[in-house]
Amino acid sequence: MTSESLWRTWKPYAVIAIVGAGALWWWNSQSPAAALDDGSYACTLVDIGSDGKYTQVTSESGTLSEGTAEVQNGKVVRIDAAGGSLALNDLTIQPRGTTHFRVFEGQVGALADPVGMAIACTHTGN
Repeated sequence: MTSESLWRTWKPYAVIAIVGAGALWWWNSQSPAAALDDGSYACTLVDIGSDGKYTQVTSESGTLSEGTAEVQNGKVVRIDAAGGSLALNDLTIQPRGTTHFRVFEGQVGALADPVGMAIACTHTGN
């Protein structure tokens, strides 16, 4: 019976490479630090429950409250909702990977997982 070191085989190095590649992919595409993709975004008014799940908000007529947003150079440059543009300096924007972001009014968005009304936006293309 020989007592070879585990590090003399290729297996631990393959596991390290796979885990490292997965972490790099997540950081560049899914983390809050990832830059948003440029282009158009479809936005919907949502209510974030205490469990963190989104519920789409509908108006009294039963239609969804929707809007659009535009991202250039990884930054949100315009959000149109309820028939007009929103003032970006009054909003907190939380990216969720490269294709999603949430918008909160005021400092409520500074919380890690706020509860209440928000605008959820999803990338639709350029």
